[in-house]
Amino acid sequence: MSINYYPFQLDKEITPGLPRLPGSHFEKIQTSVLAPQIQKAIDELAFRAAAGEADAVEPLYELAASATNHLVNLAKRTPELLCPIATGWPVFPVLSSPKDEWTPKTKSLLESVGVASGLGQEYSPKSRWSLENTATQYAAAMLNTIHVNAALVNAQRTVSPERIEQEIARYPHSYLRAAAFPEWVKRAAGLPEFNKLTAGEWFEVGWLALMEKTNGQPENVKALRVLGNHRARHRSTAKPGSKTSESDIRDGIKTSLKRAMRTIAPKLPG
Repeated sequence: MSINYYPFQLDKEITPGLPRLPGSHFEKIQTSVLAPQIQKAIDELAFRAAAGEADAVEPLYELAASATNHLVNLAKRTPELLCPIATGWPVFPVLSSPKDEWTPKTKSLLESVGVASGLGQEYSPKSRWSLENTATQYAAAMLNTIHVNAALVNAQRTVSPERIEQEIARYPHSYLRAAAFPEWVKRAAGLPEFNKLTAGEWFEVGWLALMEKTNGQPENVKALRVLGNHRARHRSTAKPGSKTSESDIRDGIKTSLKRAMRTIAPKLPG
């Protein structure tokens, strides 16, 4: 018997929090069989558009605008219907326009449906970290990877295999099948609450996930190499391209991401 787990997502733009942090959604019954079909159709349009097919761009645009408009109206009229879902997402889709009257009051809209309120203090509007920084982007992606896998491991104990497979089928390209959970995935499920004190433990698990994805060579990822190069230039005396130099760059990457993880972590209460 095999299982599925959620590897670090490196093959697309880093978008922390997507797909949503699972939370308790594994326990919910999927009432519509259309969801996987709709997701597949959207993905196909997106892939075609990314490949330069102009005839796929307009329907993707229209679909996104229409769906977003429906969600915004639903949030205004019956926010209680969206709350159970929005609390487990770090984002909420909204329309934006040069005409102010066509743009919803975003802050009040997010508050009305409780966006991200179930995800922990690191998503609080009071937190000061920003995704403008590359290291923070990757640290946030590590955090998401840990959350998703912790939910998967916990779901194994309480949810039927059929229900888990049904959920994973909605994101077939985001999961890997294995004979058993990797050690870092098991550790993810046992981590303490995420805060400044425990950020180091969370980072070590996230680092293992990144190392797995990059075959132990994160320095080969262009965006990460930039982070490591800065430290290596200031501290390393090794010849560029040598094993020692590459190791120094890797160490620089680790230092930058660890610092960013602690920046994301919420303060201890009190």
